[in-house]
Amino acid sequence: MKLEWLRYFCEIAVTGSLNKAAENLYLSQPALTKMIHALEKEIGETLLYRKKTGVFLTAHGEIFLNFAQNVLDDYQSYLIQKAELQNHEQQYTGTIELVISPSILQTYYQKILTQMRKRFPDITFYCIEADAEDAMKLLSDNVRRLGIIMCVWEDIIYQWKKAGLISQKICQSPVVGCVAKDSYYVHEPSIWQEKIAAEKLISIEFAKKSFIRISDDVCSLRTTNLDTIKQTLLSEKNACVLTAQLIAEEKFVSANIVALPVMPAMISSVCLVYNQRALEQAIYEPIFFQLMIEIIQQCILPLPIATSNSRTE
Repeated sequence: MKLEWLRYFCEIAVTGSLNKAAENLYLSQPALTKMIHALEKEIGETLLYRKKTGVFLTAHGEIFLNFAQNVLDDYQSYLIQKAELQNHEQQYTGTIELVISPSILQTYYQKILTQMRKRFPDITFYCIEADAEDAMKLLSDNVRRLGIIMCVWEDIIYQWKKAGLISQKICQSPVVGCVAKDSYYVHEPSIWQEKIAAEKLISIEFAKKSFIRISDDVCSLRTTNLDTIKQTLLSEKNACVLTAQLIAEEKFVSANIVALPVMPAMISSVCLVYNQRALEQAIYEPIFFQLMIEIIQQCILPLPIATSNSRTE
């Protein structure tokens, strides 16, 4: 069903005349009649009938008119909100530093930056690589900074809250253990944290712990840790890395590397984190954070979506 059919039908209902409606719509009467017939055929009901005094609605036409008007009103409301949103995106200027967890940065750097620059063309974005605890200090020190942080432990989120930071969960993903397909781990149904803690467990670390801005030309030089881990998994049978499934599927899982469940089960959360003062000082509006969440979701989907608009308590 085409939106224009609804508009044409409503115009006929308002004018009560095919001739007048066609004139108002800058169409020929035969063309307008053809489109109304197509509409009636699609819904399987007669909507209009003619008399010498004009065109009238059938009982089905009366019902359909209410539906059509609501759809057109909703669409008009959408266009208004769309224009407001576009104006909102264009109103932000300047520089924003994104504090990002190593695994997120090293996996989705280009996707995230490309989308953010597309949606906010007048903002210059820079990235700073930091884990959850260091991100807390970085975000507390600079109210304009935003964090895209992956964390496992809920006490970290509690610490953010105590530090005056707001976190919004974007998505969640189970933690898995990545090992080579010929590793002795693959013969077990799951990986136990206690067992691998005493063996060869690799951590996803900073490529460089300097907390400086990472720009396009040097990002590939600094963020190579995941590639190094992948090579280690392939060369050492007792090596294992614990990471979120979304990272594993993007960077590790292949014909030679598999992902196994971890016991006890662990869930990793990706959160947008920002300083509460950014809202209090009107540096950003709530809709800005909604747009940021939308961009991040687009970059890392498909994922099981958490309640991204609810603040973590």
